Amino acid sequence: MHAPRVTQGRRDGSTRDEPFAHASREALRARLVGKKVTFKVDASVASVSREFGRVFLGDENVSLAHVANGWAKVKAGAHVADGEDEGALQELRLAEQSAAARELGLWSKDPTALARASRAAPASFDARAFFDAHKGVPVPAVVEACLNGACLRVALATDSADSRRAVATVHMAGVQCPAMGRKKEDGGEAIPEPFAREAKHNTEIRLLHRDVLVIFEGEDKYKNLFCTIRAREANPDGNGDAAEGAAASEDVAEFLARSGLARVVDWSAALMTSGAQRLRAAEKAAKAQRLRLWRDYVAPTPSI
Repeated sequence: MHAPRVTQGRRDGSTRDEPFAHASREALRARLVGKKVTFKVDASVASVSREFGRVFLGDENVSLAHVANGWAKVKAGAHVADGEDEGALQELRLAEQSAAARELGLWSKDPTALARASRAAPASFDARAFFDAHKGVPVPAVVEACLNGACLRVALATDSADSRRAVATVHMAGVQCPAMGRKKEDGGEAIPEPFAREAKHNTEIRLLHRDVLVIFEGEDKYKNLFCTIRAREANPDGNGDAAEGAAASEDVAEFLARSGLARVVDWSAALMTSGAQRLRAAEKAAKAQRLRLWRDYVAPTPSI
């Protein structure tokens, strides 16, 4: 099976997603992010180091459901190498025929749906002006990437028709994580600072591809945007692991500070309308336990 591709697009709006690519991805993201899945590898291609198989959410075959809902198609000329999986391929074809007959998803013939099927990158988007206009107001967004533990690239839900293409880079107010480093001019790999990878990983498992609320708090002298990030309700349908849902709904900046993976930055903490005291308390606890960044911490000697 294959689904339409989401393109990064050029800022001048000259490139667009394939029709229904965003809707297809959003359907899969909403169904799987934060859930425990199992998978079965059906085939592998050594020349491109890729494996192909099926994903299951509980007993549900996700591939079959995605095709049945019209968000993916069976590849032309698809075949299987053994009789065991022939039935699975036949199920996909029947699901595709059913979706086409009901005009679901990619098979829609509705003029309105077809007109909005491909998103173009907005010709221009002033993230700073947008946040200034929405200061203190939680803005729905999806985390597209974690650049380091405290720096995120988010797709904002603006008022435009192409809402998910309005992308901004934001920093968590109040904390600073170790940097992942920059690529060397000679093409060598970047060298992350100590605990940078661990900080980034912990942020990714809590926020990457999840729905969040972004609250603009302020900016620094370089015009970098500093925000409070609030995870929206996790696992609303009750599926998935409860512990994972709790992890996703907690204050990630506070978790990083409590785990010794971030330092509290006083000037950006001062921008916060709430939560700064919790960050300082979390950092104090990490120092007391000498966790990670504070492994060599020595408490100052009280003066008379």
